[in-house]
Amino acid sequence: MKPGVPEVVKRLKDNGIRTLILTGDRPETTVKIGGEIGIDNNPNYCLCGKIMAQMELSDVARQTDYVSVFARLLPSQKGILIMLLQQRKKIVVMVGDGANDTVALKVADVGISFVENSSPLAKRVPKILINDLADLLTIIQSAKRVKQRIKYLTLFRVVILVSMFFILYAWMLN
Repeated sequence: MKPGVPEVVKRLKDNGIRTLILTGDRPETTVKIGGEIGIDNNPNYCLCGKIMAQMELSDVARQTDYVSVFARLLPSQKGILIMLLQQRKKIVVMVGDGANDTVALKVADVGISFVENSSPLAKRVPKILINDLADLLTIIQSAKRVKQRIKYLTLFRVVILVSMFFILYAWMLN
């Protein structure tokens, strides 16, 4: 586990962001790490790739509401999970550093990889490259500021349009 991961996961939670683990690693290792870093929901529930392959996609989609730890996944299964989350109206940010994360990085709304210690494929696909995981918090804060500004601009537009409507209406009455 990389240093600082539990703190980043906690800060993400504090910002209302759910975190999941999608990995090809063994379930025992993944569940242990999920508990150590404070993954959302119950990190003791783990859905494995072999089980997922036998399930209907609708059942897998429902499981994404409850399960936050996914182990022994094939690269394509990571991509499928991300698409299922997106179909459930979730915005998905994928952070990955391996060649096996390439599909998921590509499919996610925002793909993020690391400048150093990432495979060449994992560096080529994502929209954002970061130096370390703590940079993710800076990106989240920036995105929140942009979202807030968009809200204000939308409200301003509505006020202007309503004002123009009333001015036009008053002009027509005269």
